[in-house]
Amino acid sequence: MRKGDKLMLAGATKAGKTCALLSLAISIATGGEWCGMPCARGRVLFVNLEVRKEVFLRRQHEICNSLHVNAEVVRKNLKICNLRGKFSDISELVRSEERR
Repeated sequence: MRKGDKLMLAGATKAGKTCALLSLAISIATGGEWCGMPCARGRVLFVNLEVRKEVFLRRQHEICNSLHVNAEVVRKNLKICNLRGKFSDISELVRSEERR
């Protein structure tokens, strides 16, 4: 991926999609490695439309701990939008994010 790219991952239920993408997001936010590949440090917007906020935040904490990353760097560079159940279509989501 290059700066400004967008990524969406599809797969079966319980396949680990959220954890894989959250791990990637944290690696980019900290400039760490993901799957053995170096990541340039950058800002990340993670739009969570599926997992309950408390579950998502627990997963984020667990992944940060397992990667031994600086939590302050993660907070600075990783914005999480927990929007499960809040939008009915993609155009409403886009308008909401454009206003931020």
